[in-house]
Amino acid sequence: MKTTELYRNFGWNYADNKKYQQTWTEQHSKYSNESYSFKIDGLDNSEIKNKSKDDYAGTCKLISDRIMKEFNIKENIFGRKLKMSCSGSGEEIQKITTLHSSSLCALLFFYNVEKEPLTLQIEGRPIRFSKSFFEWRNPVFGSDSNIDVALYSEESNTLFFLESKFSEYCCLKDKLAIPYKYAEDSISREVYEELCNLGGYKSTFEKFTVRKNRNYTNVFYLECSKDKHYIDGLKQMISHYLGVIHFLDGQSSEKDRYEKEISINEKTKYYLGEIVFDTKIHELEDYCNDYITEYNKLEPILNEDLLKRGINNFSVLSNVLLYSDLKKYILNCNENIHNYYFS
Repeated sequence: MKTTELYRNFGWNYADNKKYQQTWTEQHSKYSNESYSFKIDGLDNSEIKNKSKDDYAGTCKLISDRIMKEFNIKENIFGRKLKMSCSGSGEEIQKITTLHSSSLCALLFFYNVEKEPLTLQIEGRPIRFSKSFFEWRNPVFGSDSNIDVALYSEESNTLFFLESKFSEYCCLKDKLAIPYKYAEDSISREVYEELCNLGGYKSTFEKFTVRKNRNYTNVFYLECSKDKHYIDGLKQMISHYLGVIHFLDGQSSEKDRYEKEISINEKTKYYLGEIVFDTKIHELEDYCNDYITEYNKLEPILNEDLLKRGINNFSVLSNVLLYSDLKKYILNCNENIHNYYFS
């Protein structure tokens, strides 16, 4: 079955997502080769994954040097942050070289907050963040939920987990297969039930066995009641939500990993949110707005769940952040990055 047919059968809006990626690539053709990726000297994008298995550090350096040269980045910390960005389980080392990579977007905007602190309005109050970590791992059902960015404010004693989206919200589906573990877990089951009761989705929570990557796994299906939406984003946010709760329960090793750089205590405040690239491709703005609408259905369900569980030091952001709101900040930090995304 052709890839386009596979996408169509599952209700994915493959054509519009590819249109977004192709249009973005055409607008930035000086950066790219034919595979929508930055031109990495001596390394084809399809070879990155295999090369990284043999020489991960060397591959990261090759990619880092290329991107630093393209954007005239002088700070040596960029190489460390890129290596951090590629450390997750989602094969980001290959994805991060694509022009429309949401991980790359997050990296370029947030890698340098140590030198150029970023102040964000979080639930009505300004918080100044001065440390950033990428692909932060929190455990969910025996694997990791990798969050694109974690921003830390020492002066406000705040750790902000932030998921980045670039063009993913163009991938619409009418239903999504979700690992059945989410139906068996009491926290996620209640969240999905409320999403069905209040958010316009439906599910019988019936267990199905499907083949995935040559193995068989159990799933249940979450379906849209009417129009298609970017359901993957909601599922991912619920996974991150569980991961942060597990982190608060002491199940994550990331606190120990960064213990010399952050100071977490019983008074630390935690936030979880999303930041989306609000496209300048006019025809696709509705996709971004639709996902924000769906996020706004999920957010109060998550925050109500926190209240019910008596968790007072963790909140889910009531609004989606926009990369366009960081135009002034990124222009002050690096004009080349600003021009790449906004000119």
